[in-house]
Amino acid sequence: MNHIDNPRTAGTGNDSEPARDRLGNPVDPTVGYARGSILGGSVDEARKLVEARRIASGRIRSNGVQALAVFTGNPRGFPIDPGDAGTLCDEWFGPGLVHPDLRQAATGHVGAGADADVLVVNRTSGALIAAIQEFAAGQPVVSVSARGARAHASIHRGCALTGLALIGVEPDCHPPMALPQGGLTIVTTVSSNLDVMTDAGIADAIRQGHRRGAIVMLDEAYGARVRPILLGGRHGLDMGADLLVMNGDKAGLGGPRCGVVAGDAGLIARLRARTGELGLEARAPIEAGVMRALQRFDPSTLVRQAREGEDLFEAMRPRWGDGVRNTVLGPVIHEDVVAAAVLNVARCDDDRPVPCEITAAIGMVLLRDHGFITANTHGQPGASPALRLKPVGDALARAGGASAVAAAVDDAIGTVAERIRTRQSLAPLICG
Repeated sequence: MNHIDNPRTAGTGNDSEPARDRLGNPVDPTVGYARGSILGGSVDEARKLVEARRIASGRIRSNGVQALAVFTGNPRGFPIDPGDAGTLCDEWFGPGLVHPDLRQAATGHVGAGADADVLVVNRTSGALIAAIQEFAAGQPVVSVSARGARAHASIHRGCALTGLALIGVEPDCHPPMALPQGGLTIVTTVSSNLDVMTDAGIADAIRQGHRRGAIVMLDEAYGARVRPILLGGRHGLDMGADLLVMNGDKAGLGGPRCGVVAGDAGLIARLRARTGELGLEARAPIEAGVMRALQRFDPSTLVRQAREGEDLFEAMRPRWGDGVRNTVLGPVIHEDVVAAAVLNVARCDDDRPVPCEITAAIGMVLLRDHGFITANTHGQPGASPALRLKPVGDALARAGGASAVAAAVDDAIGTVAERIRTRQSLAPLICG
């Protein structure tokens, strides 16, 4: 099998030309991967999500929830108590009842000081977009992420919605231009593909941001738990960040999908107002659910998830070699590597699919034939198209173990390779 070493989006050296992926396809700078004729934009990706939900619901109707195994890394639970529905979930007085305990649980979870406050937003992406609107103050937004990684698509979209430039900076790299004074710096401590910044890099990014007079917000969707629990890192607010946002249902926290923002109380007050203006605030039941999840969080859940991810990586390494990357939560195979493996054996003409379409098709086969839910089927528009397998709960046991999952991936790749003739030959499989 042919592999692509260290695939990443690279510039062409000519600012007038788009960056291209390793297969020569022009890359959409907002999402960081190439668009195709099947998945040409967010509307097409939303159609893919609808089709994936149709397939998943069909399996449940036929065989029950045990017919599905979740490999997205997101538990997506809703752990409220029976009595919460008529009290804490009430839209009028529930948030007032919830907030003291929510604040205590959340600030303790991220190591915040006694004067910190907490805000729950409908999604982590919503918190980032609202922060850009509230704190950028007309300046370009500075985005810092691990070397070779990139900011989440919501940061790019938030800047576009506000009409601001986004300046990407890697740790210890000379910035591409003079960085603005004031405004907002967003530090992505752990990327969607689980590229991790070091504590030294995070601390330096915070220090440099404050030196320029910027508000520094950490995107800790994964990092709030992965770094301290699995890697022995420091909490982001303890390193001096003004704000952080973490996900309510990633990395072992089994709450509802939401973003939890913690940090400086004055900045939280401003962000609360902005999210309310934009309709991005979480409703009372979500606040109650994430409070219960935080109260019940057990670090051993995350440790077990990481151990099972390691088992899955070891099962996939014989087939993929250096093409599969081990992360703290499971194997990741870049979409360019997957596409090269498929196209190496497929018989297709020059109108071949782009990598995100190939990994989407593989995800659909894994869902249809094996009951595996992955980010390739259930991710929101703009989610990374890399093949990421992060087992949640008893997913590995439901799937028959790590070797069975690796075999299922091989089967899905073979199925897609046989089906490819042109881009459009995959369209019914991806979008129905």
